[in-house]
Amino acid sequence: EFGHSMANYKPIPLDAGYHAKDIKDSGTGYRVFFGYNVMKWLGAEVAVNYFYKPTFDGLHINGSAKDLKQQKILNNVISLAARVTVPVPNLPGVSVDAYGGVGYVARGQIEDQSKQTVLPGGEYVRPVYGATVDLNVYKGWNVQASWRQAAGSKTDQLPTSNFFGAGFYYQF
Repeated sequence: EFGHSMANYKPIPLDAGYHAKDIKDSGTGYRVFFGYNVMKWLGAEVAVNYFYKPTFDGLHINGSAKDLKQQKILNNVISLAARVTVPVPNLPGVSVDAYGGVGYVARGQIEDQSKQTVLPGGEYVRPVYGATVDLNVYKGWNVQASWRQAAGSKTDQLPTSNFFGAGFYYQF
């Protein structure tokens, strides 16, 4: 799937007294997934969401005349989720899926010139959830529109991350 990803870093406080003049935290992203149906209406999915790399411009300490150079960080999610599928009545080949599971979030770190942490990097385990509308177009070939979200954590300075995408898949 290809689509639009958002990781809302604007309200996330930075360490060491730093502030950003501008944060670009949304843009093109993509998702690769593999699923297995245990029953027609119940399945599991493993997915990798590649989010747009958030870009921090004009990182500075209040009163400082010098900004840090532009910083881009990794912010991706690998997830394992259960999927429940419900056919839409009176619309042949159309179904709605609900997802819920666990995600492994990998985030890059921002440091200043003295190697002091401005935003800690790390690996986090967060709940993931979402929904999809599927349309079977021809003998196992499907198109879909989807939304996925990985919950944020104020303690870890981790924003809620969203992905809105469209794509196709083949169902065996």
